[in-house]
Amino acid sequence: MVIFPIVFYFLNTTLLPPVTSLQPVEDSEKVIYLVKIRWHTGIIFKTNQIDTTIWKTLDDFKKYDYVDVGWGDRDFYQHPGFDIDLAMRALFIKTNSTLRVEGFNEPVMEYINSTDYAERLVLSEDKYDSLCRFIQSTYDLENKQPQILSVHAGGGIKFYAAKGYYTCFNTCNTWVAKALRYSGYNLDENITLSEQLFRETVKYGKMVKLPD
Repeated sequence: MVIFPIVFYFLNTTLLPPVTSLQPVEDSEKVIYLVKIRWHTGIIFKTNQIDTTIWKTLDDFKKYDYVDVGWGDRDFYQHPGFDIDLAMRALFIKTNSTLRVEGFNEPVMEYINSTDYAERLVLSEDKYDSLCRFIQSTYDLENKQPQILSVHAGGGIKFYAAKGYYTCFNTCNTWVAKALRYSGYNLDENITLSEQLFRETVKYGKMVKLPD
């Protein structure tokens, strides 16, 4: 069973697009960043640009300048380090999911410099609000309240119960693709690999960090 994802990876992996110069952002536009950090693919938002009447659960992170949010397998994502047994289980068994939200105050490019690679996208306010609406809809609420599964880094990282099941055909990259499609981008919802995701989304954005 291990052979399949390895072959699939090499058949679908090509060089990422180059870093290019960035255009100024209009006052009516908002910026997000897609980031790849080891097995995590996430979306970075500037918290003061988020309408918390749409993304209500973000109230937990008001003291941070930015949040990095991603979706993944509930057990593997919360486990410190890399656990091969949990990774194989996540790939080949339909498992429960979690939303991981990390807040940070360092300049966003300093944070991005520690990632594997990253891309900037500029969104209209409508697209941005739709993206936030999709993320809020991913929380698995109980009595209209988010269910916190675990807290790390002194409260800077929280894992929440999320909707949907994780498999090798429905990964963190699939979730990001669905989120962007919901906000109005013409993307394939069946993307499973980060390289696939970034090759598609760079049509609408700019790479800002490549692998070292």
